[in-house]
Amino acid sequence: MDELGKAKPDSYAYGTYQQYRVAGNRTLRSILITVNARLSSMNTPEISRLTAFDNVDIRGIAKRKTALFVVVSDTDRSMDTLVNIFFSQIMNEL
Repeated sequence: MDELGKAKPDSYAYGTYQQYRVAGNRTLRSILITVNARLSSMNTPEISRLTAFDNVDIRGIAKRKTALFVVVSDTDRSMDTLVNIFFSQIMNEL
């Protein structure tokens, strides 16, 4: 992270990391536990295959009229985190 901070001091990732570093030990452990719990569902072969390639042109969505359909289950909420990450990435890019 220090290298990223030198190369891109205004990077969102570096700024977030700096905020993380100033927290107390108990807070840091709590953050790590929460992150691990949220990301543990992503540690499957199916999700690894799904996220192995970046074939969505997010920047292209803003340049031309685009319909984007994301199908999610209304009964199985286990992949909501992945969908949330996807939409967060779109909003950050646009």
